[in-house]
Amino acid sequence: YQRRVRAPVYTLFQNKMHLLKTTLSNTLKNSQRYHVSLFTARRSFTPLSFNHRSVPLNIPLRRISLPCVPYTSSLCYSTEAHEYSKKLNRAIEQHDYKKALATIEEMQTKSLVPEHITYSRILRMYTDQEDAKDVEKTLKQMKEQGIKPNIITYNAILHMYSRKDDVENFNKIWNDMKEQGVLKDERSYLEAIRMHCARGNADDCNNLLREMVESGLSPTLPIYTDVIYALARKHYYKDALDLYEKIKHRKIQPDAILLNLMLEIGTLIKDPKYMNSILKEMWDHNVEPHPDHYEAIKNLK
Repeated sequence: YQRRVRAPVYTLFQNKMHLLKTTLSNTLKNSQRYHVSLFTARRSFTPLSFNHRSVPLNIPLRRISLPCVPYTSSLCYSTEAHEYSKKLNRAIEQHDYKKALATIEEMQTKSLVPEHITYSRILRMYTDQEDAKDVEKTLKQMKEQGIKPNIITYNAILHMYSRKDDVENFNKIWNDMKEQGVLKDERSYLEAIRMHCARGNADDCNNLLREMVESGLSPTLPIYTDVIYALARKHYYKDALDLYEKIKHRKIQPDAILLNLMLEIGTLIKDPKYMNSILKEMWDHNVEPHPDHYEAIKNLK
């Protein structure tokens, strides 16, 4: 359809306007099989690099089967399922989860399949409620229907398992993203690093940061802060200081949280020179030291 109809009509429209008018008028007069107008040709036809002279125009549109929905799934949704999906989407957007759950049950009784984007919103609703059981059930249904969750949905699930400190299911989703061909982004690594940071797994945090950089992603300031915090908890002070130097080398501006964390590391290693350098940075960035550090600052010579 793109090659034989869209490209020729669009090319004619651009190069020979009068020829386009003649072709369309003759087509509409001679056959009712074409439903093309100048308006649709100008607004919806996409330019492609094909030679219109080598492609015939007498291709009946009734032979072309167009998808019912503009999604990646091969499913064809009925009108009733589409109406239920709109009703469900409105309920989720309004955070009326009670109505949304009732709509889902009604769709199940009628054996109606939600649309692609509706599945993603259902998962987001379940993750907001931290309902892991329904999340797993919905993911299974999506796989059975050949629908792949997007990165936003996966990140919401990772966030839920990270908050629940469910390492087993977190790793299961992490591996499932790789199997489904969904590339992890900064948010994915942030959830993974925060979970391991809360568990005190400094080595895992460091490995995830290295993996993130090797994959071509740029770690954000919260990610660096969490890794430094995990390293400091394990008394890997040298690694924490080296990582802070990398942050400055990347010209990432530190915030109040990171600067106070580095000041605390300076008090732990009992290095007055380093503490003075951090205090100077705090002065330059107009950041106040935390009250817990006042005593250590007073003791500086």
